[in-house]
Amino acid sequence: MFAGNSKKFWVFRLSCGSSDRGSHFTALFECIVIDWLREANQSAVGRQLQLSWHEVDGIMSRAVARGLARREKISPTRIGVDETSLQKRHEYVTVVTNIDNSRVIAVMDGRTEESLGSFLGAMDEPRRSAIKVAAMDMWPAYINAVSRHLPNAKIAFDRFHITKHLGDAVNAVRKEEHRKLLAEGDATLTKTKYVWLQKPSRMKRARRLLSQLIY
Repeated sequence: MFAGNSKKFWVFRLSCGSSDRGSHFTALFECIVIDWLREANQSAVGRQLQLSWHEVDGIMSRAVARGLARREKISPTRIGVDETSLQKRHEYVTVVTNIDNSRVIAVMDGRTEESLGSFLGAMDEPRRSAIKVAAMDMWPAYINAVSRHLPNAKIAFDRFHITKHLGDAVNAVRKEEHRKLLAEGDATLTKTKYVWLQKPSRMKRARRLLSQLIY
């Protein structure tokens, strides 16, 4: 800073609210970047804000670390285990949630037994013992991981997959019975696939067809 027309100047050091130690961005700027990351990926945000991918990744990593540090250490009694793919590239991750408060507990790369096992195995015994129910689909890797690390927890399969398996079983029986009836010249079950897969409240036609076959 210059003083008037003189050649004297002074240097002042001002606090600018740096986000974390090791970061050369202000806390406000990092908050702006995090808001952008809610709408676009790291590369796109970097292009818009003239940041490198590693700078954006560092901001995101610090935000995650702050969130984890503030997270309340609780022992969930019911957890949900599911898989999801990243940006339609079939790069799967395993997501564990606390069903009681609908919060994500952990995210692991892959959808293998080791993926889920690495998280469950890292928990201390009191926290593992507190888990009474693990809800999931019928993916064998998840079943094995929970059975190995949470032997006392009950496994609850989600209704969607149970319904699908029941529907597949009903359809398999329909096809076999249809084949037998056609051999006898009976076409009662022709074009009735979806009749048998409806909700019970909508199965009036199915009951009528069944009564024809029985009587």
